[in-house]
Amino acid sequence: MRRVFLLLLLALLAAASLAWMVRADAGYVLLQYGHTRVETTIWFALLLLIVLALAAVLLARFWGVVSRLLRRITGGAPASVGHGSRDRTAQGMRAYFEGDWERAARLLARGAERSPYPLANHLLAARAAAASGDATLAEGFLALASELPDSTAAVGVERARVQVRLGNHAAAVAALGDGSSSPGCRELLLQSLSRTGDWERLAEVLPLARRERVLPEAALDELEERAFLARSAKAEAATLRLRWESLTQALRRKPALLSRHARALAAAGAAAEALEMLESAIAREWSAELVETFGQLPASDANKALVRAEKLLSSHREDAVALLALGRRAASAKLWGKARDYLEASHARAARPETAELLARVREHTGSSRPA
Repeated sequence: MRRVFLLLLLALLAAASLAWMVRADAGYVLLQYGHTRVETTIWFALLLLIVLALAAVLLARFWGVVSRLLRRITGGAPASVGHGSRDRTAQGMRAYFEGDWERAARLLARGAERSPYPLANHLLAARAAAASGDATLAEGFLALASELPDSTAAVGVERARVQVRLGNHAAAVAALGDGSSSPGCRELLLQSLSRTGDWERLAEVLPLARRERVLPEAALDELEERAFLARSAKAEAATLRLRWESLTQALRRKPALLSRHARALAAAGAAAEALEMLESAIAREWSAELVETFGQLPASDANKALVRAEKLLSSHREDAVALLALGRRAASAKLWGKARDYLEASHARAARPETAELLARVREHTGSSRPA
C-alpha cells in the first residue's frame, strides 16, 4: 500500500513539475522542407515523437505475428534456419525416396543441426541407415532423436520399425511395449508378434487393431485365424468354445477353420459337440472339406451316427467325398457290406489313396477279392 502511495505521489510531483515547465517556457520547434514550414512547441514535438515510437513498436510486433502465421500456413522454415541446412534436408529426403540410403542418412544428419524439425531428420536418417543394413548407425540416430523433447513415443515406434527392417522381431516387440501409443505402433506389433509366434499376445492386441482398422480386414482375419489355430492345440473344450465364440461370424463360417475347430473339440473329448456343429454347417451350406471331417470324427454310437450321416448326405449320394464319409461311418458300425458298397462307389467316381486303403481293409472282412 505504501508503495502505491509513493508511486502516486511521485506521479503527481512529476506532472506538476511538467506543468510548471510548460507554463514557464513552452519552447519552440521549427521544421522546414522547401516551402513547407511546421511550427510547434517543444512539448508537443516530444509528445508526437513518443506516439510515433509506440506506433513503430506496435507495427513491428504485428508484422512478426503475421510473418509467423504465414510461415505456418505455407510450411516454410523459420528465418533463422540457414538455406544450406534446408537444402541438405531436402536433398536427404529426396535421396531417401530414391532409395539412395547412405547418401540420405548422411545429408539428413548434416541438415539436422539447424533444421526446424530435427526429430524428423534423425528418425528418417535412422530408417535410411537401417535400410542400408547399418544397425549401429541407425541406433546412433535414434539415440540422438531420443534426446529431443517429446520424442519418446516417436522414437519407440521408429526403433521398432528399424528392428523389423533388420529382421529382429523380438527386439521390435520389446521396443513397442504394450503397443498403446498409436495405431501405427499396433500395426508393427501385430507384424512382429506373428513373426515371433506370440499368438496369445497377438490375440489380445487384435480387437483394438480391428476397431482402428490398422490393417485391411482380410489381413486381420488371416492373423486371427492363425492365432486361433495356434492356440487351439491341446486346449480344453471350454477354452475352445470361448475362443470360437470370440471370432467374427465370417471366420466361423470358413470351412477350413470350422474343420480344424471340430477336430480340436474331438481331441479335447467333445466329439459329439463337434459332430453336431459339422452337421449344422453342412446342412446350411455344402462343403467337401466339412463332409470329409464329419466322416473321420469318432462317434459314441456308430449305428446312430451312420443313420444321421445317411440322412444328412442323402442329396449328395453321387459325390465321391460324401460316399467316402458314408463308407467310413458304415465301417465304424462294422456294417462291412454297406461300407464296401459306399467305398466302391466313391472309388469309381474319384480314385483317392485313402479310399483305396480303407476299401482294402473292408474287403478283408467281407472276403471280397475284387481289385480296387
